[in-house]
Amino acid sequence: MIRSILIAISTTIIVTDPVAQAAENGALKKQEPKTYEKCVLAASERNDKWTQYRVDVNKCRNEFNIPGKY
Repeated sequence: MIRSILIAISTTIIVTDPVAQAAENGALKKQEPKTYEKCVLAASERNDKWTQYRVDVNKCRNEFNIPGKY
């Protein structure tokens, strides 16, 4: 009885772990934004700190040839 429960639990872990890893990898490989506005929005969504947001916005400006610095 206990053995069958342990086998069921380990099988569940073995099956779900690769699925979870694939989902995490897919989330990290999002498409690059195709407009400046989407790039800035993505920077806003992924950064908690203003200093890193500023760096990412400046990268967006460089990528889309927007003059100036944030």
